[in-house]
Amino acid sequence: MIDALSTLDCLADAPGRLQFAALLGDVLGRPIDLRGVRLREDLVVLSRIALDTDGGEQALLDVVRILEGAVISAEFERLLVP
Repeated sequence: MIDALSTLDCLADAPGRLQFAALLGDVLGRPIDLRGVRLREDLVVLSRIALDTDGGEQALLDVVRILEGAVISAEFERLLVP
């Protein structure tokens, strides 16, 4: 999942990751604190929260669809499915 997340333009910089975390947190109903310093560290936090929360994987896909659009979201979903 982390490798798939790293392909998304919306997560390329710290402000984008913070925006993604805020939106994902809103969808999941819980705050997500990111340091916003290291890409991989932030992606680990996002993926762990999504995988550890009921409905989190779908919430993650929904946020990707909102921020990146349907085409990128579909590609991202394909990357997640083994």
